[in-house]
Amino acid sequence: SRIEDSNWDFSNSFFFAGTVVSTIGYGTLRPKTAGGQIFCVFFALFGIPLNIVFLHQGKTFTCRADKAAVEEIFREDKKIKFLTLLFFLATGILVFLCLPSVFFQITEGWSYSEGIYFAFITLSTIGFGDYVVGKQPGRNYFSYYRTLVAIWILFGLAWIALLFNLLTTVLEDTEKIIVKDLHQIGKVIASELFYRNSHGSQISPTFC
Repeated sequence: SRIEDSNWDFSNSFFFAGTVVSTIGYGTLRPKTAGGQIFCVFFALFGIPLNIVFLHQGKTFTCRADKAAVEEIFREDKKIKFLTLLFFLATGILVFLCLPSVFFQITEGWSYSEGIYFAFITLSTIGFGDYVVGKQPGRNYFSYYRTLVAIWILFGLAWIALLFNLLTTVLEDTEKIIVKDLHQIGKVIASELFYRNSHGSQISPTFC
């Protein structure tokens, strides 16, 4: 079984608190006593909303700038704005996915693809629990390893929330453009049909 006993030192406790407030909840570390379980309920009851507020503040701080950048992509200086946006995306992917995956590859003995998989599944709060840090038998981990991972999770959650928001904005803007184009095509077709009904089978100047 992957559910293992823990000595509940500071590093493990910090990691557990981070997975609770982020709603990842791997399940490999959990309270066993009645008092610990009741405390966990109240901790999650207040900790999750506070974490949402924290993430929302970070999201609000850059959301307007990101949305303005996306809107500018479809206006003037498209190439420069697109490259700037691509730079921030690439930097985030490097800092929160690629480099941590190398770190996990070295520390946990996973393959690089497994590190990428763990990083994304964790930051997206899917948290299957098939890969969990600090649980490989026979490996020696440095002190506060899981604390460091918990800090990475908290900052990574803010970044991936911005990423999802950015992708949503791009899709919404693309949808608006498509709908607008379809509306214009519909108006042209309706105008052509009206012209033909009024002038027989002649083609209107719109299609000439």
